[in-house]
This record gives sequence, structure tokens and C-alpha cells, in this order.
Amino acid sequence: MKTKILIIGILSLVALQVSAQDSYIKNRWNIKLAYQTRFSENEVYSINKPLYNIAANYGVFNHFEFGLNAAYSVGISTDKLKYFANCNFHILPFFVDAEDFRFDFYLTTNCGGITYFYGPTDVYQPDGTFEYHESYKLYKFYYGAGAGAAFYPFKHVGIYGEFTYEEYYMTKAWFLKYGLSVKF
Repeated sequence: MKTKILIIGILSLVALQVSAQDSYIKNRWNIKLAYQTRFSENEVYSINKPLYNIAANYGVFNHFEFGLNAAYSVGISTDKLKYFANCNFHILPFFVDAEDFRFDFYLTTNCGGITYFYGPTDVYQPDGTFEYHESYKLYKFYYGAGAGAAFYPFKHVGIYGEFTYEEYYMTKAWFLKYGLSVKF
């Protein structure tokens, strides 16, 4: 019974917020360019190569923003391409009623895929010979969640950062992403 009351209360709150006045999130485009690095050392491979990100988000509701992202990393023997969808839940519109607020604080979730591009290699065998391996691709599932904040000192151009926990292939680690955000 308590669970049903809680679910009805949450749905009522969402319905009220969706039907209320527009926030500065709804109908807003947000383009982000970022640099991402691993913050913790929970990856099998010890070399930490940065990921370069590009994202496009659109404010669908007063508090929700949905988007598509891509990230690329060049490694010594492996390149990575992450492609995923994200959902950002903005918290500040609950407390600030403004047309164009210069701060953002949000919770974020990500879900998508990651492709590893392995180049051709020679593998040393125990008998002293080398075995040639062709280049290949490896596809894996990717997901993550965390929080982010942004500040827009120039009204439409600002800086942002996200701190997320991500899991994919042999990686379970915290990541820090920061960069430039343009909203319009």
C-alpha cells in the first residue's frame, strides 16, 4: 500500500511539473565538447587515455533533457568509440523560477555501446615464433550514472563538469568529464 501511495505521489509531482509553466530547460538545445579522464584505477589496462566527447541535448520537459553523445580515444594498440544516449534530470528549476538561469545542477544517466578497434599485431609465442593477428572490432554494452554542474558566465556559453561511475567491458571506474557548453 505504501509503495502505491509513493508511486502515485511521484507521478502526480511529475504531472504537475510538466503542466506547469515552462522552465529554462524546456525547448533548449545544449551542445557540449569535453575531455574525459578516468578518476579511479579500476580498469584492467593501466594506461589512462583520455576520451574526447561531443554531445547534443534537448530539453523535452521542465526538468528533463535527453541527448546523444559520442566519445573517441586513441590508444597505443586500441582505439575506443563510445556512442550513447543520456538523460539529465535538472534539479535547480524546482527552486529557481527564471527565464535564463546561469547555473545548472543535474543528475545524469548514460546507456549505449562501445567499440574497440584493435590493429594488426604480432603475438610472441612460447616456441620463439610470432603469430600475426588481423585487425578486428569488439562491441560491448556501456552504461553509467552520476552528477553534473554547469556555469554560464557569458549567458549562452559556459563550462561544465560531470562526475560519473561507468561500467563497460573490463572497466568499472569513476570518470571526470569537463569542457565547454553552449546553450540556445
